[in-house]
Amino acid sequence: MTNAPSAPALWIAAGQIPRLVSCRDLIEALRDGFRSGASTAPRIRHEVDAEDGAGLFAMMAWQAGVGRLVKVMSATPSNAGRGLPTSAETVSLFDPVTGALLAVVEAAPLTALRTAAASALVAEYLAPAGAEVLAVMATGPLAPLLARAHAEVRPLRRIVVWGRDGSRAAATAAEIGALLPGVDLASTSDARAAVAEADVVSTATRATEPILRGAWLKPGVHVDLVGGYLPEMRESDDAVMAGAAIWLDHLPAMEAGDIAQPLQSGAIRASDIRGDLRDLVSGAPPATTGRTVFKSVGCALEDLYAARRLYDRARQAGAGAA
Repeated sequence: MTNAPSAPALWIAAGQIPRLVSCRDLIEALRDGFRSGASTAPRIRHEVDAEDGAGLFAMMAWQAGVGRLVKVMSATPSNAGRGLPTSAETVSLFDPVTGALLAVVEAAPLTALRTAAASALVAEYLAPAGAEVLAVMATGPLAPLLARAHAEVRPLRRIVVWGRDGSRAAATAAEIGALLPGVDLASTSDARAAVAEADVVSTATRATEPILRGAWLKPGVHVDLVGGYLPEMRESDDAVMAGAAIWLDHLPAMEAGDIAQPLQSGAIRASDIRGDLRDLVSGAPPATTGRTVFKSVGCALEDLYAARRLYDRARQAGAGAA
């Protein structure tokens, strides 16, 4: 990678991000990054409003030849009821040698895109080779990105969108249909029906009680759990996890409810967790004859690799300085 420490730092606004990087860009950036490795510090979280669940988060990662990154996020879950984004985020990217500021990124769209890219990267290794049917259990802004990302790595024929609110599920399905015009789209408020024929199930909710049950799933399905990141948040029941080969984006994901709660109940053991993203992309492709589960909580390593790819694309495109 080339650096331009003497050049003015870039300000990359949210609206520029989809024009500068694609999901495929970030899938490859994450694959390359996790293969080469990096360092990261534990996520810092401060509760701001216990009743609302609002908090401030700080994440850091660094790698020689790539950069140093600090991400700051303000999360306000109640914004969903106000029709506002539930998080505001910035990423600061610094030169790996001089420490000079390279870019400041209005990062919420980048976080969403790299989250979807991580799910797709894992599905490339774990989802059934002939996977054609995707169930998306989400109606938020991440849902269309997850559908598009999974379509990058498997030849999807049909996508079913589930939501508690049937009208929102239908609207999300229409949005996905506009992105993937060759795919058959359906929507439902019946969770069991949504996943009955799915080869891949992707969830992205703020659920604290399971919305996905193992009894509903057909053999060999790949489950992509994206939404929960706190111990009290959970999208899957014990039966989803029991007997599955489980992979994490990184080891702190064990603190999320989808992992911590079945570990506590005895439904799974630590040995059921096969590894993290670095292990997955660096080793021999694992056998995927049974059910596989990927638990994602997001990590600063993903932010570092994605931000560096975005910065390089912005420089190539001649984006303006801050």
